[in-house]
Amino acid sequence: MGDIVYTGCQALALKSLPGWENVEINTDGSECEVGSADRALTTSRRWTEHRNATTGKWIVPYYFADGYEDLNYDGHTGTVSMQGIRDHVAHFEELTCIQMKEITSDEFDTYTNRIRVFWDFGQSSNCASYVGRVFNGDQTMWMRPDCYTWNGGTTTNHEFMHALGFKHEHVRPDRDDHVVIHASVASNGNYVKM
Repeated sequence: MGDIVYTGCQALALKSLPGWENVEINTDGSECEVGSADRALTTSRRWTEHRNATTGKWIVPYYFADGYEDLNYDGHTGTVSMQGIRDHVAHFEELTCIQMKEITSDEFDTYTNRIRVFWDFGQSSNCASYVGRVFNGDQTMWMRPDCYTWNGGTTTNHEFMHALGFKHEHVRPDRDDHVVIHASVASNGNYVKM
């Protein structure tokens, strides 16, 4: 599922669903404790610990991993990427009830659950996120320095929406009521319904 990363338990639970048996699933490599897989797809937590008293918006804290500003990928620098991500997040905030708040390490005590924007040259995921808040503490979102430029800049918000809990629309159980999926061009299990 390309830009979605699943925990070991989520992957195990998905593999038990009809149609998912042979689908390649992008996982974080974590192991699943016995008895945890049956709850894995329903236990993502929400980002509802903090609310802006003035605007009423739910605050989702994020920060850039140490050294992100020094990254360089194909001429795209981390510093420029950081500003691009900030700009796209600001646009997202205008349209939603969510405030994506960039925090500093001084605020880690206030916001104990947060998104860590990160990328490593050795990883396979260029732009990816978990679906929902699946961890307490830091939750990684992988953003290669050029991600903010993809699809007119919408990839940034797409990944933040995954972190909020949104899945791809084309895997909705009712999607066949609205669109036709042509199996000859649908590849890699990206179109298996949830």
